[in-house]
Amino acid sequence: MRGRLIKATSGTVGVILHDISDPYFAEIVRGIQEVSDEAGRLLVLCSSLRDPSREITYIEMLRGQRVDAVILTSGYVEDDDFVVALQEQARGLRAQGSRLILCGQYPIRAPAVAPTTPGVPSA
Repeated sequence: MRGRLIKATSGTVGVILHDISDPYFAEIVRGIQEVSDEAGRLLVLCSSLRDPSREITYIEMLRGQRVDAVILTSGYVEDDDFVVALQEQARGLRAQGSRLILCGQYPIRAPAVAPTTPGVPSA
């Protein structure tokens, strides 16, 4: 029974982005919202205001809410402490039956999506 409680899901997906008012991130969130709605999941948006430590704090908070996934859309920060903290958070999410999904390029192993621009061929 205890194992089931640890792996319980909330039906919630957290999205962390740099700036909620940026049209680039708004388009990403729109797509995530469509998929979340189809799956019957609640979407929680967190704007880090380009602060890497705030991103880690949001992941910790979302883990505390037992979200089903955290989608990080902010982009890679060249900071060893950030990378270590991100790896720890990814392990913590996996341990509780959740996952970290990266939108963009990051120096850690996790499921990732590379955004593309419509009409522009990918490399």
